Order: sequence, then structure tokens, then C-alpha cells
Amino acid sequence: GGKAEAAAAAPAAWRGFYHMCVNPEKAKKEEHIMKPTNYDALLQEIDFFQIHPHLIPYIGDRYEKYKILHVAESHYLNQTESNMRVHINDFIDDWFLRPCEDLIEGCENWVDTRAVVKNFLAGIGRNTTIMNVLKPFCRIVLSKEGSRMSKEERECYQYFSFMNYFQMPSLLSGKKYWKSLEYDSKLCTGNKESAYEMWNKCVQKSDAVLDAVIDILEPTMIVFTSLSAGKAYSGRYKNDKRTVYTSHPQSPVSWNKPLKSLQNKTGKEVYEHALKKFYCKGEFER
Repeated sequence: GGKAEAAAAAPAAWRGFYHMCVNPEKAKKEEHIMKPTNYDALLQEIDFFQIHPHLIPYIGDRYEKYKILHVAESHYLNQTESNMRVHINDFIDDWFLRPCEDLIEGCENWVDTRAVVKNFLAGIGRNTTIMNVLKPFCRIVLSKEGSRMSKEERECYQYFSFMNYFQMPSLLSGKKYWKSLEYDSKLCTGNKESAYEMWNKCVQKSDAVLDAVIDILEPTMIVFTSLSAGKAYSGRYKNDKRTVYTSHPQSPVSWNKPLKSLQNKTGKEVYEHALKKFYCKGEFER
């Protein structure tokens, strides 16, 4: 009785271990839903996420199994060069201090990290960034091969956690974060000064936020799928042996093209090499 009560009071990860020891059948049934409940509570303590809770990372229900943190580039605002409603100057003083609902009005689902993943899991839209990260994982780590992304395969993204590095959306739909700042700065002032100021402010805050997230999630593998985000990041885990830098998986051009910055390998090759290194001990030299 006492042991069972202690197990019930323990964190979810320990409860799963307890069930595995005393009731392996129950553990097997619960494995797909076992999720430590303390991650959200700890993430919500990060100051920035108290201001912008919509940017709290997605934590998959099966994250504990492989503990992969996928770091992409940024969200986007739903505006183009011809219909810009908000600009750098709207963000530069306030974004890191207050919620700024007025600046993301009409783009709420575009800048909600968990909503983006939930849409992918539900098969809504076509998120090629997540899909191209997930396919090699299914093939190499889970030994699941499939040319099409089935519902079962999409659900394997629950083994991941996900966030963007830049803790502010790109000002233009589909544009890289820096490119959107550069365009807007030139448009509004004729030079790049405000772009540099916004970039430096965002990078400083993004480093601190990502470091705090890594401290909490303790991932086995941290994979950046954006060269610009990976280059910008200079936090405590920059040279950590768990950190892997790849190119953007959004298009075949960026994902399948050998790049000098990746020692003439493709982003896909670097990522697949890392998956084998971290998760296929028997068949790969560490």
C-alpha cells in the first residue's frame, strides 16, 4: 500500500518506471500516454513564456523515450510586402516586455508553437519542415519505412519536443527572420540600423530562452534545422556534443544540397548521421 501511494505521488516518469517494475503489461499500455507533467509547470516559470505563452515549446507525449529537441527558425506573421500592418518599431521596445496581442492580431494560429504541431498531427496543412525531420527518424530509429506520411507516422512526432529559436515572428510570411527585418528597416528608414538593433535584441533574448528550455528538458539530442538560427545561437549549449546543426528542411534545395558550412554534406545527411550516432549504438561507431 505504501509503495503504491508513493508511486502515485511521484512524477509521471517515475510512476512509469514503477509500473514497469511491478506491472509490465500496464506499463506497456501506458507507454504511449506517459508524459512527465512537470515540464509545463517549469516552462511556464520562464519569464518570457509568462508574457508569450503561445511560444511555449511543444512537448510530445512520448518525448521521454528519445528526448529530441527540434529547434526550427521562427514563426511568421501573415503579412506580405504589399500589406504590412506592423513593423520593427512596433516590436522593438515592447515585444519582450508585454503580450502585444495587437501586433499578432489575425495571426494567432501562425505564432502558436503547439497549435502548429497539433495541426501537423491532425493532418491539417502540409508542414514539410516537420515531415522531413520525421521521415528519417521513423526510418532510422523506429525502422518504419513509408513513402507517404500516414497518421501513424505523423503521431511519431510525439517523440519530439519542438520550438523556434527566434522568439519573435518573422515580419513577412515565408521570409527568413533576418530578411524580414532587413526589408522592413530599409522600407521605413532607408537603412538597416533598426534591423540590426532588433536582431541583436532578439538573439540575446532567444539565447536565454533556449538555454532555459534545454536546462528543463535535458534533451539527448538538440537539432537545429535552420543554418541562420544555428549561426545566431551563442548560448551555453552552442558547442555541446548533443547539439547538431543542419539546414532548413522546408525545400529539397535547402535540405538535399551539399553546403560548405556543413563540410560539403547535405542537411539531411548531417541529421541522419546524428540519429544513427545517438540512437543506433550497435550499428554505428560513436
